[in-house]
Amino acid sequence: MTRELRRAWLGTAIWFFLNSVAWASIVVRMPEIKEALGASNGVLGLLLLVSVLGALSALRPAGILCAKYGSSPVMVVSALSGAVVLPLVAWLPNAYVFVLSVFVFMFTTANMDMSQNAHAVAIEHRSGKKIMGRLHGLWSVGGIAGGVVGGGFAALGLSLMQQALFMSVLIIVVALAAKGLLLPPDADQHEPAVHEDGEKHRYPLAFWILGLVGLCAALGEGAAGDWGAVLLHDEWRATAFVSSLPYIAFQTTMVIGRFSSDALSERFGRYIILRCCGAITTIGLTAGLLIGDVPGVLIGWLSIGLGVSVVVPMVFSAAGALALKRYSSTIAPAQAVSVVSGVVYSAFLFGPPLIGFLADAFTLRWAMLLVSVLGLGVFFGAGVTKQVD
Repeated sequence: MTRELRRAWLGTAIWFFLNSVAWASIVVRMPEIKEALGASNGVLGLLLLVSVLGALSALRPAGILCAKYGSSPVMVVSALSGAVVLPLVAWLPNAYVFVLSVFVFMFTTANMDMSQNAHAVAIEHRSGKKIMGRLHGLWSVGGIAGGVVGGGFAALGLSLMQQALFMSVLIIVVALAAKGLLLPPDADQHEPAVHEDGEKHRYPLAFWILGLVGLCAALGEGAAGDWGAVLLHDEWRATAFVSSLPYIAFQTTMVIGRFSSDALSERFGRYIILRCCGAITTIGLTAGLLIGDVPGVLIGWLSIGLGVSVVVPMVFSAAGALALKRYSSTIAPAQAVSVVSGVVYSAFLFGPPLIGFLADAFTLRWAMLLVSVLGLGVFFGAGVTKQVD
């Protein structure tokens, strides 16, 4: 990489970290939010559904803005906007203000997420190096750091508002200091061509397949994060500490997989890595569920973490590369990433109720076999990446 690209990589890495740290610091204090709002578990779940809707509503406009103005200005504006909105999330005068503030905050967060992925695509294209996996690994690390911040402020007896103000100032200072590291706006500005009748070109099937591959992984990621502790507690009466182990195992292999994926995909290509990921998820989780109890669940959750860890970053990378390689005159890389993101993130909208419904019908243990089936979706859908490997 040139010096300019190394600086841009560092700046983008900072953005990936910032993108997850703020919301993670809020999530770990959700019991306090629930108590302050006087909400039941069901009502809180409905309120948090707004966060997904806010993110989904941002993806298409974010792709258009990145194509028109370049990804770096969108990264900066979205980070600063999110920092301004964050204290409103912590205000909590009533459920209505919470819902509105969460929607706006997640709208800015999704803009930030989309633009930073588009910027990473531009760096990959210019450098010829895979970087997306490590960047998503830093996103995972940011989530862990946010949890530590939230837990630390709570342990010190500091209010959620004090925490939010601290995080806002931190994000603003870091974003303003790091914005000079990013590539200039014209690095990935792209105004796609239109048909003679003025209509935009439609997205080819390959982009939708990439989105579905990412959706399979995202639904597995959400299921592993949401249901591991419940499974051990309800099926095998594990203690609270033991019930937390599947999530820890899952996050550990997620981070390991993401930080190693770039080197592996450089050597073997996205197609081979995605096929391996799909196989690991399907075989490992199925075996773990058949074994059962603590050892089996840990095997399953370790397999899910390793299997889904690199799928989403790889499909984002492949979408941008495909736009540049085969559709550069009609589709901006940022818009390609946005359409794939829209499909991927919809998993977080319908995934939890789907697993819950299947658990009521067949028990949670066998409902998790859905994630094994989705691993086959990754395995067979990986072929679309051959176009850019």
